[in-house]
Amino acid sequence: MLTLTETDPARMARLGAIRQKTTQVSALLDDLFQANDDELERLAVTVEEVSSRDLAAALSTELGQPVALPDALVRVDPRRWRQVVDNVLGNAAKYARTPVEASGVIRDRHLQITLRDHGPGVPEAELDAVLARGARGSNAEGTPGLGLGLHIGDRLIQRMGGGLELRRAEPGLAVVLSLPLAG
Repeated sequence: MLTLTETDPARMARLGAIRQKTTQVSALLDDLFQANDDELERLAVTVEEVSSRDLAAALSTELGQPVALPDALVRVDPRRWRQVVDNVLGNAAKYARTPVEASGVIRDRHLQITLRDHGPGVPEAELDAVLARGARGSNAEGTPGLGLGLHIGDRLIQRMGGGLELRRAEPGLAVVLSLPLAG
């Protein structure tokens, strides 16, 4: 996201190098998770009560802009939460190449956090399908990836008692992450 606002050539070059290394690390992690879905189930998920203010602060840092969420106490594994958010934001950077906006509401005993980009999105008919292991949208051709990011995010957030839903946004894609309220 910093590359969208940075104008200094030296800093842009450094950001490019960081992005390249991040892509390499992401590819290595994708290879690890491609081996077997059962391994994903063996990852430790330790749910604890976390303030939505802490989640908002982390999202603000990731997005480089203030994020406001309704005050709530949610049940989440902070480490796995960061992994889910990283996967969603990584997909947005790779496919949408636009800034991501975050918003939140409390609905049905869950804090629903929506991360929305302004890219081409995913065709309506493919929204549920791209959550499957190894599935990618038909408009992803030519972009490297294994179709694991959203799948892993979905599985991890389910193990925390929440859910991940994809919705078309005009333009773009909205990823709705639902976290159960504590208590």
